[in-house]
Order: sequence, then C-alpha cells, then structure tokens
Amino acid sequence: MKTRKGADSELVFVGLSKPANNSVIRAYVFDKGNVKVILNSLEKMGCEVEIADNPCLLAANVPPHVDFDRIIKYLIDNSAILDYDEASLRHGSTPT
Repeated sequence: MKTRKGADSELVFVGLSKPANNSVIRAYVFDKGNVKVILNSLEKMGCEVEIADNPCLLAANVPPHVDFDRIIKYLIDNSAILDYDEASLRHGSTPT
C-alpha cells in the first residue's frame, strides 16, 4: 500500500504497490454452535478466517492459490446453516 502524510500528519491512502489478488468472503452462521465447524473447514481448504465481535460473523480471506469454486460450493452446500456474500472478488483478475 502506498501512503502519504496528510495536512495533519495523518496517513492518506494513495494506491496499491501490488494487488494481492486475494478474494474475501463474509459468512453469517445462523447458530453459534456451527461456527467452529465452518471455520475449521474453510481453514482446511486454505482460507485465513477471522471471527468478528459478533461470534456468528466470519471473514474468510481466499488466497489466489486456493480453489475459489470449491469454497463457494462448500458455502452453497451449507446454505441451511449460513448465509454468505462475496465481499471482494479478485480470483482470476489481472492487475491494470
């Protein structure tokens, strides 16, 4: 990430040095008792997962080498216990 100092010495975002090409998925697990299973499964598939302050809300970073379609299929297959959205889609994108 590139930054510059602003008028009050705060850092101001200027641009990206190099795009990461990671995708981010957010998932809301309806029952807190299922969170650990979902988290462990996503991690086993290669995602880095964080739990928000709300313990039912997860954010999964999907690195470019991880099979994105496999992750989405897993989430769709578990749609009875969770809902998800694709917060940032970068798989297959090319830097400009």
